[in-house]
Amino acid sequence: MRLFSCDFCNQVVHFDNRQCVSCGHRLGFDPELMAMYALESAGGTQWQLAGKPFETPPRR
Repeated sequence: MRLFSCDFCNQVVHFDNRQCVSCGHRLGFDPELMAMYALESAGGTQWQLAGKPFETPPRR
């Protein structure tokens, strides 16, 4: 199984993780970039990026 990292705190996370065990942020997966992103509530049922939204992860 491939490992990812939380882009907020850099904690290693598994694809199945819904929440980072270190910083507590919800996690979302972007299949186009094959990257995991930390999310925070934007109110109601909407979410926004909590990490570094303008830095793209390296392609592997």
